Amino acid sequence: GVVARYTYFIVKGFARGFFHKEGKDITIWFASEGMSLLSMNGYMYSSAGYENVELLEECDLLKISNRVLNQLFEENTELANWGRKLMEKTMQEYEHYFIEYYWADKGHQYQMLIKEFPQLLQRVSLKEIASYLNITPQSLSRIRAHLK
Repeated sequence: GVVARYTYFIVKGFARGFFHKEGKDITIWFASEGMSLLSMNGYMYSSAGYENVELLEECDLLKISNRVLNQLFEENTELANWGRKLMEKTMQEYEHYFIEYYWADKGHQYQMLIKEFPQLLQRVSLKEIASYLNITPQSLSRIRAHLK
């Protein structure tokens, strides 16, 4: 319910985006070095976002106000194209999630997630991976045991 006034870029560290629903945290993305922590609502529309951001490790971040960032985009075509490509990449990631992950069974989702992001097991708790897969930690434990 807060308007994001800044966009952050991760120089070092790991983070997740999540929202609360029915008393649970639902993880919707993970971000690591070279990625941005931007709320599309705050960045694009200056409206309140639905997601929270949690740093999962100590992070080094670059911070820029959305007002300044948008002003730079208006004044510089190269930066505007970079911003467009950043948003396209973000939208592709969301599309990929819904096409590849959403419809797959949870065991297959877990296997795809670990294949695409092998660093997750070293950097993220199983509780957060379970949250991303929208299952309980106990269900994730059963899936992991079945795969061994």
